[in-house]
Amino acid sequence: DDLNAEGFGLGQVPPDMCMQDQNGDMVSLWQFYGEVILLDISAEWCAPCQELADGVEETWKDFEDQGFIYITLLTEDNFSEIPEQEVLLDWATSHNITAPVLSDSENYKQQLVPDGAYPRLMLIDRTMTIQIDKVNPATEEVIHQTVEDAM
Repeated sequence: DDLNAEGFGLGQVPPDMCMQDQNGDMVSLWQFYGEVILLDISAEWCAPCQELADGVEETWKDFEDQGFIYITLLTEDNFSEIPEQEVLLDWATSHNITAPVLSDSENYKQQLVPDGAYPRLMLIDRTMTIQIDKVNPATEEVIHQTVEDAM
């Protein structure tokens, strides 16, 4: 109740993005308050995003019982449009992801990836503050170590 959205910069509280997931459910970013969140901003057409997606489930499961959630936000489908629920389900199925895969229906793309550089991964701490605004390089090893350090 005391959270105030500030933006997507380092040390800021991100907006409470509320969007549809691959199962057709509405998911709110702020519903995960108290957990460490890795927000993966990707696009369906992005080859590095697709490669990264193959490790999502393993990373999530490695830390899930410690209060961690891995959220994928797809900003574009293969036609650079906002992904429909079918695209989200296909992404989750093809990459064996059971963690939330959300559609950027609120059009945060310009704020999150103004330079079009995908993927972008942000680490949000248990107080809903952005601790790392861009995990770099976005490799499974670096991601795993970043999450482990945050736990």
